Amino acid sequence: MLIRMNPSPHRWSPLEDQFMRDMWPRLSVDDLALELERTPIAVYNRLLQLGITGDVPGYVTLSRAAEITGFDRQTTERIIEWAHVPVYIIRTPQGGPDSRGVWAIDEHQLREAAALWMGHETVRGAAERRGLQTQVLQRILRAAGVLPPPQPGGRGAFRVPTDVIDTTLARHRRAVARATRTSAR
Repeated sequence: MLIRMNPSPHRWSPLEDQFMRDMWPRLSVDDLALELERTPIAVYNRLLQLGITGDVPGYVTLSRAAEITGFDRQTTERIIEWAHVPVYIIRTPQGGPDSRGVWAIDEHQLREAAALWMGHETVRGAAERRGLQTQVLQRILRAAGVLPPPQPGGRGAFRVPTDVIDTTLARHRRAVARATRTSAR
């Protein structure tokens, strides 16, 4: 393991910079981070600052994330936020001090989040697809303990796993059918 010659946790030493120049791309960002005892995002940022690369394996920008998911940027942002995927803001020398920076997103976590998103539906969307009123589906899901009780001022735009919605509706329909047969006797 490389011993950091610079005791300051925020400054990069010339030795560390040279190590990255010599080892990139033979070592991945994660491996460089381990060797340098830095976070992967700190290494990623430093690689960009040194102009060594603008494309770091494993991390993608928001634009690239949108291409990967097949959604527009706004929906991709919602997926990232919904799934709590960490977003790192990279400040590049070209951006200047007032730059908003570039998003760096772990591609693997992004792909997992997009797959999870695709397996979930909003209650409104689920109701529309199944020909139900939104309030009826909400009532059924709440009675089954799938949705929390409504909160004053809450948005209530929950995403629920599609298989949970289907299973809950099937149970509800069976219970209604049983109750109907019982009351008809």
